[in-house]
Amino acid sequence: MRRCRHYKLIISTRVEGEAINRLQKPPYNYSEEQAKEEVRKVMRYLNLTRKIKEKIDDEMGDKLVEKYGNIDCHYPDSTIIAHMKRIDIDIVISRDRNFKKVAEREGLKVYHIPTQDAIIGRRVRELFRGRH
Repeated sequence: MRRCRHYKLIISTRVEGEAINRLQKPPYNYSEEQAKEEVRKVMRYLNLTRKIKEKIDDEMGDKLVEKYGNIDCHYPDSTIIAHMKRIDIDIVISRDRNFKKVAEREGLKVYHIPTQDAIIGRRVRELFRGRH
């Protein structure tokens, strides 16, 4: 039997706060307590965790800058990667090429998110390739 692994996703306190604020406005008009409870429910359902308020890994981040400065590793990317490693996050989803390079070299699994422009461009090319 294969062992399944469950991942936790990180949500920042800023995203959480913006969701709470939005629920307090039309068309939702929730009270502050109702909005907080709804956001908490979604976080539990999606297995989201809020770990951004933990100690920041500046020292380890500085070491990453020294190690990977040749591929343009810089602050705050270095600190974010160090922080992710410390709290056992092993997947990175990003558009930033240099961030992905450093994360991959540090042993994290890296996925790319294409921009909307890239997606639209690819679709347009696919449409025109079909026409001669």
